Order: sequence, then C-alpha cells, then structure tokens
Amino acid sequence: MKLFWTIALVLLAAACTPMQWARPDADASQLDADTRDCQVQAWNEARWRSYQYAGMYGPFLYRDSLGRPFAAWPQGPFGDPFGERFMEESRLANFCMRTKGYELQPTK
Repeated sequence: MKLFWTIALVLLAAACTPMQWARPDADASQLDADTRDCQVQAWNEARWRSYQYAGMYGPFLYRDSLGRPFAAWPQGPFGDPFGERFMEESRLANFCMRTKGYELQPTK
C-alpha cells in the first residue's frame, strides 16, 4: 500500500510541471512580444466569432412544432462545439505560437 501512494504522489507531482513556450533562437523579450502578439490576435479572432458578438442582434425568435414562440441565441452551447470563446482563444493563441516556431517545454 505504501508503494501505491508513493507512485501516486510521484505521478501527481509530475502532472503539475509548469510549461513554457521555448524557441532556441528567441530571447525573453522576443518571447514576451510574440506571446503578447498571439494573445491579441487570438482575442480579436475569438471575439469576432463568438456568440457575444452576434448578441448585438438579440435572440432569434422561432416557433416550435406546436406554434409557440421561443427565443434562441445564434450560437449556443449545443450549436457549436467550438463556440466557447475562451477555449477558442486558447486554441488560436497556441496555434499562433506554434506557427512562429515555439514549442511547449517544461520550465527548468
């Protein structure tokens, strides 16, 4: 039983390893500038596609099969699997950093 808890503790500690973007030819200031640039671009793109942006039009009014009216937003949690803005922003920022040649590596 002691061996089980030791292995579980080691695996848990390994799962908490902090990660950082790294590129061999980039210094810290270049990393900060690229990270900031990718985050801004990702924020703009995710905001453009998100349901909050379409929210300025208000909900769409539909009728169900019995003719009763109901309101529905253009993109909901069931309409688009990538519709969650913050997850999409994270994916876009990661893609941008990878296209600039960075890789996620454990910090030393």
